[in-house]
Amino acid sequence: FNINSFEKYENEIGKVDFVFARNVLAHVPDPMGFIAGMKKFMHNNSLGAFEFHYNQSIIKELHYDSIYHEHYFYYSLKNLIYMLNENDLYPFDILESPINSGNLVVYFKLNKEAFSKNMTKLLDKEESYSISNLNRWKNFAKQSIKHKIEFLDIIKNYNKIIGYGSSARSSTFLNFSGVNNNKIKFIVDNNPLKQNKYTSGTNIKIIDPSIVKWQDEDTILILAWNFYDEIVDYLKENGFRGNVIKPFPKLKKIKL
Repeated sequence: FNINSFEKYENEIGKVDFVFARNVLAHVPDPMGFIAGMKKFMHNNSLGAFEFHYNQSIIKELHYDSIYHEHYFYYSLKNLIYMLNENDLYPFDILESPINSGNLVVYFKLNKEAFSKNMTKLLDKEESYSISNLNRWKNFAKQSIKHKIEFLDIIKNYNKIIGYGSSARSSTFLNFSGVNNNKIKFIVDNNPLKQNKYTSGTNIKIIDPSIVKWQDEDTILILAWNFYDEIVDYLKENGFRGNVIKPFPKLKKIKL
C-alpha cells in the first residue's frame, strides 16, 4: 500500500467513510507515502485512524522484545502528529489501547479540529517525559540488560521449560537472552505454518499445543505475553498446574 494505491482501486472502492491502519505503520519503510495513500481514499467527512505501539510504552515498560527487523520506526505521538500535518491531515482525538500493553489509536480528518482533552493531556505528558532525549534511550538499553540478567536468574532454577508463542518478539527476546533448546524443550504455537519448524537462532522446535499433555508439564514461559490472560485460561482448561513465567511488561512468576 502506497501513494499510488488509490489509482489501483479507485473504480472498485473509491472514496470511503473510514480508513484505518492497525499496527502496520511500524512495518512501512515509506510512512509518508503510506499516509498520503490513505488520504486519497478520504472525502471531506471521512474519518481516519492509526493504531501503533507507542514508543513511550516501549521505554517505560521495557518492551525491548518489540525491537526487531520488521519494524522500521517506533513512533511517539508527536511524530505521528507531524507526519499527518505534513500530509494536510489533522489529528483530533486519541485513545489508549491494551494491545501490546501500550498502544495508541489516533483519529484524524481532512479538516482541522481542536485537540480533545485526552489528546492535549497525552501530548503534555509526552513532552514532560522527554521521549526524544537520547539519555532516555541509553537508560532503556541499560535496563534491558538488567532485565535479561534477572530473567536468566529466574529460569536457571528450572529444567526443560516449554515456551508458549513463537513470534518475532519471542525470537528477539530468546536470542538476546542467549536461551536456546538446551533450556527450552519446545515452543507451542497455534499457527500451523510454524509447527514442525524451528526458531531462528535458538533452534527450538515449534509444535501444536493440542498434542501436549499439559497435566504432565512443569513450567511454561509465556513468550506471547500480550495474550497472557487467554493463554493462562487455556492452560487451566487443559489441566496445567505448574509454574508460569511472564517476562513482560514486568518479569513475574506465578503457580497455577
